[in-house]
Amino acid sequence: MFDQFPLVISGDSRNPVFAIARTLALAVGRRNRAAVEGAPHGATRKAMTRTDNDMSLAAAYRRTNYMVDHDGGSFAIRVGEASEEVDALLQQRAQTSWAYITACNPRSERLALEENQWRQTDLRNYLREMGYCIFAGRGVAQEPGWPPEESFLVIGISREAATMLATMLEQNAVVVGTQGAPAELVFCLSPENSETD
Repeated sequence: MFDQFPLVISGDSRNPVFAIARTLALAVGRRNRAAVEGAPHGATRKAMTRTDNDMSLAAAYRRTNYMVDHDGGSFAIRVGEASEEVDALLQQRAQTSWAYITACNPRSERLALEENQWRQTDLRNYLREMGYCIFAGRGVAQEPGWPPEESFLVIGISREAATMLATMLEQNAVVVGTQGAPAELVFCLSPENSETD
């Protein structure tokens, strides 16, 4: 799908600028597909009502359990806490950084299930193309009425690249971390820089 767009970026494909260009193509492609199929982008969105401002949004994100599927089971990543399971995955793959990211429900506005699936499939293909090791999961909010959000734990991606990628995906925030350190919530579409408390 990226081949539809005449984007020429030189240098290492892991470069965040390259990542942004490719992800922008992803987003435009999804919108074009929706238009062609008679379902305008955003037509099925339902505004999220669980938060009214950045502070309550940050609180909701901090309460979320970021689940990761691994070895036939699952474990949770929580903002402000280190994860022995993530550290083990980093060590096994000789990496030091990670991120937990989704393409679903940009700006915390609900999309139709099919559109979220499209976005997640494209994100998964992109991350694999870039050579990252990924694990499927889902963000499970504590607020009632907000369904689990399909996501990926991405091993080896830097904080900078993850933040830029999440921004292009129109995500309010992304969870990032490094070996042995607590998971950190980094805002992408907000004046806030991070929230880890």
